[in-house]
Amino acid sequence: MPEAEARFSSEELIKIQKEFERLSKDNVIGKRKLLEYFRMVEIQDTYLANEVFFMIKNSSQLNSPIDYSKFINFVSIISKGTREEKL
Repeated sequence: MPEAEARFSSEELIKIQKEFERLSKDNVIGKRKLLEYFRMVEIQDTYLANEVFFMIKNSSQLNSPIDYSKFINFVSIISKGTREEKL
């Protein structure tokens, strides 16, 4: 089990996976759906939204979407990460 997934209970993982599947198309999430997940839709056209998206996908390519491994890694840091990881 990847380190990010190990931070969650099996029930939490099921919920996260279902939410990813709900938001994803072809097993990837674009910026708009990602911001919807984090309830940040109102800032979708801002510099901050772009920076968050680039940070999560760990790529400077404009149109590369976020797959499940990048998604679960980010969710694990935000919800279960140490203070240093969050910074």
